[in-house]
Amino acid sequence: MAGLAEIVSNLLVLLNAFVCPWQLHLPWGCISIWNWGLVAASCHIKFHAQDKTAIISLELLTDNFLIIAIFLAAGMVKGVVGMGLPTLSLALLTLITDLTSAMALMLVPSLVTNVYQACTGGKIIEICKKCALFFVMAGLAIWLGAQALVRVDLPLLSGLLGVCLIIYSVVSVVGTRLIGRWSNLWWVGSVFGVVNGVLTGLTGAFVFPGLMYLQSIGFSRNELLQAMGILFTISTIFLAWNLNQLSLLTSDLSIQSSLAVIPAIAGMVAGSGIRNRISEILFRRLFFSTLSLIGAVLVFNSVVNLS
Repeated sequence: MAGLAEIVSNLLVLLNAFVCPWQLHLPWGCISIWNWGLVAASCHIKFHAQDKTAIISLELLTDNFLIIAIFLAAGMVKGVVGMGLPTLSLALLTLITDLTSAMALMLVPSLVTNVYQACTGGKIIEICKKCALFFVMAGLAIWLGAQALVRVDLPLLSGLLGVCLIIYSVVSVVGTRLIGRWSNLWWVGSVFGVVNGVLTGLTGAFVFPGLMYLQSIGFSRNELLQAMGILFTISTIFLAWNLNQLSLLTSDLSIQSSLAVIPAIAGMVAGSGIRNRISEILFRRLFFSTLSLIGAVLVFNSVVNLS
């Protein structure tokens, strides 16, 4: 349980960094920079066992710079279109690290941003009643898919993630509702929940085919965004638990994931600020085109690594 305990501890540090300045009536920047500096130091600085001198790892700094850039971009996408942070961050992270590490890194930013999204809109009870079986099965079935993370070659699963991203992008751009009138049958939600959960456990992607099911129900835009927030929150929690059970959620990854909340939120703020300045339709098309291209790269890399 060390990984989950590390996440909880770091969330408390994050909360302290934001709340402490207001409690002490001091300038926000003074204390927050100090707090973030302490946390970042724990990530970036190694202390030599013999001479106690601090050795800064250039590789760690480079990796963390890329992680910051990825979550800043993913947060900006979410700020503009109200979705895409877990999916885009996972896709980009998989290009620079292995799939299980990418899953672990996106956990805390995904949880923080999607809890907020799930609680915004005032329809959480109605949505949960309508999609109860779907949400429950989507969470529980993650265990089935996660077992493959320690049994199947990760390049193969990365390729599967690429395929899911391409299908998800095409369906989202076309806007086709593939279920239609069948979506109101009770067992349909269960089936889609199981498939969504298994694919989440296999690839870390929360969106396919669950988003297709939610789009077919007839939610308004705000209700759909809230339903997605609920699905992604449940999926994040169950995925974190399964990664921890499989010893794939290390303390280092937990710290990096907690720190990634900062650029993710900064990106969301920036994205919400430019939302009204650009065409959302055009932005969505660019986003899904980029996502499908990343999916194609993941498939290509998977084929090369497996051949």
